[in-house]
Amino acid sequence: MGLPTISSLKKRCDNWFSKKIRLLYADGAGFVVCYTCGARMFWKNGQAQCGHYVSRQYNSLRYHEKNAKVQCMNCNVWRRGNYSSYVAHLVRDEGAEILEWFEIERKKMRKFAVRDLLKLEEQLKKEVETLLINKNLTDA
Repeated sequence: MGLPTISSLKKRCDNWFSKKIRLLYADGAGFVVCYTCGARMFWKNGQAQCGHYVSRQYNSLRYHEKNAKVQCMNCNVWRRGNYSSYVAHLVRDEGAEILEWFEIERKKMRKFAVRDLLKLEEQLKKEVETLLINKNLTDA
């Protein structure tokens, strides 16, 4: 059995990163609030997702916490990120300069090697495990 592909590793890292973001924003009971519409849901019920301001196609920001917020499925999928609300909340929370920062960072080239993604996956797993312990939640 050889090394996993970049594509399969990105999917695995996406999964761990999504869990991390949802857990970061989860309250003590495991509930999160959609960044763009305010809907409240359990962090792992299938409705809570990890929404990105800058598309995941841009590797430079794919796993950056500033670029990821909890979103409900309705906003993230059906409303295609609920972009206008996402922008309004980013400006409110981070200031208008964050939009320029995203534009600069988005243009930076980033290629992942297998070893980079394997290392990132391990790091994300540890962070998720720590968040689960600290928040007294389970991933079962």
